Amino acid sequence: MSEQPEAESADTYPAPEHGWTCFHCGETFLHEIVARAHFGSLPNCEAACRIKGSEERGLVRRLRATEDERQSLFLAKTKAEKHLAEMDAEIARLILLLSTAEADRKKAVAEERERAAKIAERYAEENKQAKIRASKRASRLRGLPFAADQIALAEDGALELDAAEREATAIASAIRSQP
Repeated sequence: MSEQPEAESADTYPAPEHGWTCFHCGETFLHEIVARAHFGSLPNCEAACRIKGSEERGLVRRLRATEDERQSLFLAKTKAEKHLAEMDAEIARLILLLSTAEADRKKAVAEERERAAKIAERYAEENKQAKIRASKRASRLRGLPFAADQIALAEDGALELDAAEREATAIASAIRSQP
């Protein structure tokens, strides 16, 4: 199907005073509907007198109806193609938006992992310092009489802090190693 120009309105100019005359057959048409049947509704239509078998008016009417339908379908196709192009542009915009959002999400996840790893490292360092303080306290208490219970508590606390430090260090390593 070849591209066709858009049909002009029937009211583009007033009807000629003496009607329309075909320069192929010389016939004059005083009424627009009859002229349109002879010439067609589009500039690229063939005049009925130039169509073989045009003596049969029913064939010409069917031909004109088909031409009009063809033009209508062409306009609908053009409108649909324009709509599809708009939809393609919207899809491209949404894909870009989604990829930007995904990049932002990945960045936020990486930042949050780094923050969690730093918190776990800080916790491990605090536990290490607390273990050192507990060990020093236990050492000071060793020379004192009746301090055996307090020494045991300080040593137990140092052991618990040591385990917490190892766990926090492991958590920090695990957080950093995640993709």
